[in-house]
Amino acid sequence: MSCEDAYTLAAYADGACPPAERGRVRAHVESCAECRGQLRWQDAMKAALAALPAPRAPAQLKEALRREARLADRRKAARLRRRRWAAWLAPRRAATIGLAAGLAAVAALALRPAASAETVSLDEMLAAHRAYALTMPLTSQEIVLTGLADALAGRGP
Repeated sequence: MSCEDAYTLAAYADGACPPAERGRVRAHVESCAECRGQLRWQDAMKAALAALPAPRAPAQLKEALRREARLADRRKAARLRRRRWAAWLAPRRAATIGLAAGLAAVAALALRPAASAETVSLDEMLAAHRAYALTMPLTSQEIVLTGLADALAGRGP
C-alpha cells in the first residue's frame, strides 16, 4: 500500500477492508507516521460524528417516505399475486380455456333475448333426425348394429 491510497485507509478505518488486505494495511500504518495520523484523525472524526444527536427529519419527508413504502408494498403484493396466479394457471391452460369458453357460453345464453315459446311437433323432430341420419356417416358401431339388425330381420347383404 502507498500513502496515496486513501480509499484503502478509509476502508480499514471502517472495518470494511478485505481480510486479505488488512495485514498489509496494518503493516503500512505501523511503519508510516503520516498514515497513522490520518487513521487517528478518521477515528476521532467518526467518534465526534457518532456523539452528535441524529437530525430530525421533517414531517413532510417522513410522510412522503411512508407513502412511498406503502406504494412499494402494494406493488410487491400485486406482483406476488400475479406470479401466484400465473404459476397456478400454467399447468391448467386447457382447463382455463375450457372455463373461459364455458363462461362465454353462459354469458351468451344469459344475455340473449328470451326465445318465444314455440312448439316443435314430434313429426318435425323425427323428420329432422332422419335427414341428419341420412347425411351423416355412420360410426363403426352403428354399421355393426345396422348389419346385425338387417341379419336378424332376414335382410342379408
